[in-house]
Amino acid sequence: MGEREDLVAQAFVERYLVREKFPLSLDHIAYAIEKKLDVEIHLHRRPLPDGLIARLMVAQEIALIYVNSLLPVSVQRFGVAHEFGHVLLDHRGGIQQPGVGESEREKQEADSFAAALLMPTWIVSDFVRKYSDSLVFLVNKLAKYCDVSLEAAARRLAETDIIPGLWVMVDPSLGRIDWEYHASSIRLDRETFREFLVSYFSNPRKVDGNIEVMGYPFRIETKRMWGKYLLSCMPLKIATMYDKTPAWCGVRGSL
Repeated sequence: MGEREDLVAQAFVERYLVREKFPLSLDHIAYAIEKKLDVEIHLHRRPLPDGLIARLMVAQEIALIYVNSLLPVSVQRFGVAHEFGHVLLDHRGGIQQPGVGESEREKQEADSFAAALLMPTWIVSDFVRKYSDSLVFLVNKLAKYCDVSLEAAARRLAETDIIPGLWVMVDPSLGRIDWEYHASSIRLDRETFREFLVSYFSNPRKVDGNIEVMGYPFRIETKRMWGKYLLSCMPLKIATMYDKTPAWCGVRGSL
């Protein structure tokens, strides 16, 4: 999942938005879609019900996208880009009744398209070259540069698998994981990983550094954010290679 959507997004950006600065303007993206498909795009920001980021309605060559103005701008941007994905991928389900007719497949495809549109592969590659020595710093820099949420940036880094890494947002007070994404080159046993998180965050002396996770040595970093913890893991053998050659990127392989 994601390869086709990545290619469609890349071709669209290269054809219509190659001279645009980042973060990409949603209005400029909408104008580019209008040129490509001969359809009118109208964005309306207004309060929407809880749990709804954006909704799309299409009728007679006019696409109306309503976005929840109560949410952070970074979340709004991804929601609108998701709806752009439905339009450019020619999805039919869920247009008149968003969230009802939308299939899980179309939802995942639109999410993958949105990530590839707002964070093109060459941008991700460039940030990996610059900030590969710290996955926590890397995901923060990518999120700010593209004006997306940390979760969206972590998902994009994991999906591209340009650098084998794992990112997770943990809420220790509630004992839960808000989200977790890992590169496909990391074979993750989720149950074992959850056990590791419980033991790690229950330790009052937890520190960043090298640690064994699932039987493999990892470099681990944490950053406290809003009472939660952003945690990243990179295989130690990969981290060592990046330390020696910080401008090198593209390592692939499985543990």
